Amino acid sequence: MIHSAGIYPTTSQYNIDNNLLSHYYLTISLLKVLNDSRVLIVTGNPQAIKLAPICEKQLNDMLRAAWAVTHKTLLMYLLADKLRVTGTTVNSFFPGDVKSDLMAYTKSLTNTSVPVARLLSLDTKLDHITGHFFDENGFSVDLNSEKYNKSVATSVLSEYITEI
Repeated sequence: MIHSAGIYPTTSQYNIDNNLLSHYYLTISLLKVLNDSRVLIVTGNPQAIKLAPICEKQLNDMLRAAWAVTHKTLLMYLLADKLRVTGTTVNSFFPGDVKSDLMAYTKSLTNTSVPVARLLSLDTKLDHITGHFFDENGFSVDLNSEKYNKSVATSVLSEYITEI
């Protein structure tokens, strides 16, 4: 399953509902059929994820965008831990600059393929890799383990997902 749906957030609640909760609740509702599967979450540019602080303030477009990519990355850690017992892996990735309706500049892009999604979905070398973030070329991106881990994910995301 690839969580590729997302919006450019215009309000904090819209961001929370569409870029976080929709991915979480869809995955949880499919737990019984996801045994030994792969779940992939499309996030953002590796530099943004590395540099943006995990911040709860969504006062403008830039902060809402940073919130979305950092919280989706935390969601990957939370779900990777939760689904580990089912044999299901959960990873996230940056698809590269791809034509979409997400933002004004992405509408003019010419690239329409995301080969990294195929690689992460089907490559048998990744059968048991979980809790990793990949760039558009399929390379694992090292993230700060003090910023991104299961404990931080649980702490931060429990504000939005009460049952964790």
